[in-house]
Amino acid sequence: MSGSDPGAGTSVPKQSRLFASQESRREVLAFVKTVAGFLLLFLLLKSYVVEGYEVQGTSMEPTLMNEERILVFKLTHVLSQSTWFSGIEALQTGDIVVFNSADTQERYVKRLIAKGPKPDASNTVNAVKVGETAGSQVT
Repeated sequence: MSGSDPGAGTSVPKQSRLFASQESRREVLAFVKTVAGFLLLFLLLKSYVVEGYEVQGTSMEPTLMNEERILVFKLTHVLSQSTWFSGIEALQTGDIVVFNSADTQERYVKRLIAKGPKPDASNTVNAVKVGETAGSQVT
């Protein structure tokens, strides 16, 4: 058998198999660490920085259409809650806000028409009509 491989038919030494299994374990552990890191980063970003929502309904038309998707930047609100960033004002009149209903678990997407005093159903704040000019409707 002059043309055959002298090592053919012999098994791989135990030390080589052990080294290969340790290397595989390290690769799997590195992969798990990477996935866990990305999941943690995703959850932190979603909780404190930005989150996506879908507009349900036509009450915000023509600004936002039914089933339109929006991204809400949360960081200014999160930072305004901290005493270190007390100068940041999270909301301004005219901003679009997302909030949970007090009665149900529905989320609403609405425009902020006033800060501080509560407006009534006719969009009157402190007896002054907000957001309307002759013939226009508040959206």
